[in-house]
Amino acid sequence: MGKLLRIGQVCKLYGISLDTLRYYDKIGLLKPLVTEPNGYRYYSFEQLDILEMILAGRSLDIPLENLQKRLVSGKIDDYMLLVEEQQAAIVERKKALEQLEKRSRQMADLLTEITLHKNDNKLQNIQYETLDKEICQISVEGFPPTGFDWNNVGSFLQMEQWSFYQSDSKGIVAEPPQKAGISCQNKEYARKMVSNSGSTKIVKVTGTYGKIKFWGKNKELHTYLNKICRNLKLRDAQLLVKYIFALAHEDLDNEYFVEIYFLLKEVEDSKRNLEKERENEESS
Repeated sequence: MGKLLRIGQVCKLYGISLDTLRYYDKIGLLKPLVTEPNGYRYYSFEQLDILEMILAGRSLDIPLENLQKRLVSGKIDDYMLLVEEQQAAIVERKKALEQLEKRSRQMADLLTEITLHKNDNKLQNIQYETLDKEICQISVEGFPPTGFDWNNVGSFLQMEQWSFYQSDSKGIVAEPPQKAGISCQNKEYARKMVSNSGSTKIVKVTGTYGKIKFWGKNKELHTYLNKICRNLKLRDAQLLVKYIFALAHEDLDNEYFVEIYFLLKEVEDSKRNLEKERENEESS
């Protein structure tokens, strides 16, 4: 056994643990040349070449099962193919990491926006946005719709969640919302949800909308919606609430960062109706 190395010597030489070599032995990747009854393992110098190939592969993060599959052939072409496969896997992983970095940056930007946000209680900073989307509308009691599966659209992060509020003839908004909604980039999937459930329908949201962002709890949101309707004279009008972020609380009294949309045409119609009412009162 003069030309053999004990397992401890091999581990010390390559800076790996005893458990690592024992595991390679267990899965048949690198078995010792000699295993004595007392459990001592011995390796030949030629086996160190195999170990070095394994460690080189692990330095490229090549899975052990792939190494085991290719190394048994002893062909350079197979080893080349192994490295090429890993290069392709690294490219895909890099793309995934870039997407992860992008989402992480977007989340950090959103959280920064929320921490700096102050609700526009005087409604002086209304933004305007043209919407053209399809929302799968569901009764709140029937959410989620039958056959709905986040995984079929890749991720819940690709979905937008909505609530539909309605003001009455006096401009008062009822609580809770009457309808819930889901929209996604894949319109075909939204239509599929509708076809799988009789309790859903597609609502087309088009036109120019006023938009206000709000941060607070559900009761505060309801109060704010009434403020919007009262100040803008929105009667018999629909308000759409898109949920951007939810901060969960242990008592479930959660906080929400939302975008509130109201159709500008309804604002204009409400103003015209009020003017007519005043004219009728003056003429009478």
